Amino acid sequence: MPLAATPAEPCETDLCWSASPVLCIASVQGERCEAELKVVWSSPEPVDLCLYLADEALSCWQQQQQGQWSSHLIWPEQASLTLRDTEKVYLDEMLKTVSRQPKRRRRLVAPWSVF
Repeated sequence: MPLAATPAEPCETDLCWSASPVLCIASVQGERCEAELKVVWSSPEPVDLCLYLADEALSCWQQQQQGQWSSHLIWPEQASLTLRDTEKVYLDEMLKTVSRQPKRRRRLVAPWSVF
């Protein structure tokens, strides 16, 4: 179950971007996340950029001022999403999967007894 991203603030940098969701909730511990991942970016100057998920190229743009990409993906508990050119990384976002199921059950009774 992906969580929606908050609305983006006005951008005043060389490259503006948004990625959503960056957090996904799985029903059981260790389950991979399955969600529609969306990335939108814009730049005042034409740039060459590629989008990577865990060092696997998802899409590239040549001499573009804006771009968007979306796809239904399955990612592990943690995966790095990067938007970069040959020299610089513009976006480095960690996509996380959390579980509704607690990691360990809390012990309700002390492990020892006087009786």
